[in-house]
Amino acid sequence: MRYRTNIIPTAEEGIEVIGLDISSDVLNIARKKLEDSSVEVKARVELFEGGMRDFNLQRKFNFIYISFRSFLHLLTVEDQKSCLNCVKEHLTESGKLVISIFDPHLDIIAAHRGLLGKAIKKRTEFNHPKSGNRIYGWDSRGGLREFRKTREKLFKFAVEACLRIKD
Repeated sequence: MRYRTNIIPTAEEGIEVIGLDISSDVLNIARKKLEDSSVEVKARVELFEGGMRDFNLQRKFNFIYISFRSFLHLLTVEDQKSCLNCVKEHLTESGKLVISIFDPHLDIIAAHRGLLGKAIKKRTEFNHPKSGNRIYGWDSRGGLREFRKTREKLFKFAVEACLRIKD
């Protein structure tokens, strides 16, 4: 949940916003930021603690947005199915789901050459112990960062399920 870039500006535009996050710390930050908002904006925002795999808000929505690549934290097809089933239960008949997903092409990123040479260099790789996904460790000028290279098979179900969500 991105309180500054999604929730507060959306509520300021007069739209009701429901925020769901598994982290109580993130929710507390959002609540703190909301303190500076008008009474009208505060009234348009509801925040709930919970995970996207198993939430039940007992409401239906016309629009659900899984922002900032949060869906990529679901590393197994089972977790993705669970999330999409929860979303389906929460959408109205004509409701829409939008998921922000990024699939980095690390070969292109690693091949980029700037004034200081390659942007990043591969330092390590291994299989994630839970998902089995291949994990690549890249050393950028800012230090070691891990990128999970997504595979087509991991998100194949998710894309197909999104296309069939009304079924």
